[in-house]
Amino acid sequence: MVKKREDIENLRAVAIILVVLGHSVILYSDKWALYPTTVSAPPLNGLKDIINLIQMPLFFSISGFCLVYSLNGKRTFRGFLKNKLRRVVVPFLIIGALWLYPLRMLADYPAYQDVNPVNVLVKYIYFGYDNGHLWFLPTLFLMLVLTDLIARVPLFESKPSLFDLSLVAIALLTVAIPVSWPYLGQFGQNYMWFVVGVLFHRHEKWIREVCTGGMKIVLVCAAGIGCLITGCGIESMLLGKILSLICVLVAYLVVPNHSTATLRKISRNSMGIYLFHSPLIYLSFNFWPNISPWLMVLINFVGFGAVAYGMTELVRKLGLGIVIGE
Repeated sequence: MVKKREDIENLRAVAIILVVLGHSVILYSDKWALYPTTVSAPPLNGLKDIINLIQMPLFFSISGFCLVYSLNGKRTFRGFLKNKLRRVVVPFLIIGALWLYPLRMLADYPAYQDVNPVNVLVKYIYFGYDNGHLWFLPTLFLMLVLTDLIARVPLFESKPSLFDLSLVAIALLTVAIPVSWPYLGQFGQNYMWFVVGVLFHRHEKWIREVCTGGMKIVLVCAAGIGCLITGCGIESMLLGKILSLICVLVAYLVVPNHSTATLRKISRNSMGIYLFHSPLIYLSFNFWPNISPWLMVLINFVGFGAVAYGMTELVRKLGLGIVIGE
């Protein structure tokens, strides 16, 4: 049985907090214009840019890190596939139909108006043309299955370094996939972070030996400066990728090894919080778009964050864990 890593629990808790906060302030991002507002909040715009630098790279890397446990467990591919379908795909299907769609319709979501419900469900939500935060789940499923299949190549058992190189090569090649392609484009943009998690786990001892003392200080300072640059609106695709990599590496290096009851609960409920929270914010964006930004953050981050946490606990107690991948 794999012993739980409290540092990884902490990272997962931090990652979901960042995601919830990022969704809560997205109305004020100059890169997002689905709902109009007369209110400007430059600090929240900068905060959203900083969160974008970290949130999904960290989330995907944690998934890659945890996959290594399964790869070491020698589970059959059939068993692995069944497990991931239950934990990733089934929640995607249920939440898309019974949570995302109804809430977006209630919030007068522009793209879904005057469109046949079946078309919305199949094309927009399930095929990924406009399904909000749910894009993460099919994309993650593709990463998990592909990586597991690659790990099963007989040659890589005797030459594990070739396995590492193959993952890096695929990550570099798939960056060229057009972003407009549902799921595949998102796979190409994010598989590198998944691979970072896999490689960090496989070579953790060596990485920690190298990144000590002065090197760790340099990385922490670089991450801080990178966040400052990003928050000020200075953008570069290559620079952004480098800064994201540094931030993820720093997160693994500085996260405490001991968790708390609160962080453990947030970590345990991270999947449910992710699934339930985002659709709720469309309600506040639609009905109260021009309220104080700080009140908006309070409603979305604290209020709806608590609702998402409570719903996760509720579905588990009702024996409906399948909704949240359990």
